[in-house]
Amino acid sequence: MFKKILIILSMVGLLYANSQLRAEMIPYRLTPSADMGCHLDIEIIQPIQLNGLPKMHSDEVVEVIYERIAYELTNPHARSEMFSIDGKWYYLIRVPYTGAEWIDNSFRYMSNE
Repeated sequence: MFKKILIILSMVGLLYANSQLRAEMIPYRLTPSADMGCHLDIEIIQPIQLNGLPKMHSDEVVEVIYERIAYELTNPHARSEMFSIDGKWYYLIRVPYTGAEWIDNSFRYMSNE
């Protein structure tokens, strides 16, 4: 009887572990800008996983992520929350600006032409 309860509990634990949300973490930082209208630029450090998406759709996803970063900056109560775009979950991580350049890891969106 004890073995059956133990097996059932372990099966429920495995099902629960598989049902948890897995979000893609997107580190970003605010960098100084030379633009007179806005003194800060948003720099996404790691590339976002946009494999297999059409160019127009991936451009929209990147735009929504930039809008979400701006939203979290202007609304402190909304920070550290996961959000979804087309059923995929994302989580923003703000990295402090130290003045160092991220040449190899900076986000450069290139079309798949």
